[in-house]
Amino acid sequence: MARQISMEAALAAYRKKCADLLDANILLEAQLAEVEAECEQLRAAVPDAAPASDERAP
Repeated sequence: MARQISMEAALAAYRKKCADLLDANILLEAQLAEVEAECEQLRAAVPDAAPASDERAP
């Protein structure tokens, strides 16, 4: 049978989990910003390149 815990202990665990998830989310957003910037640089470096799907068109 599951043992009950105090509201204080549950709140502390909840706050820690929220903080951990917030930190992870911020890191993912930062990584996304870097990848998007890199993609824009690559697109700017090759402005005349056609997408692969267009190469097969007659």
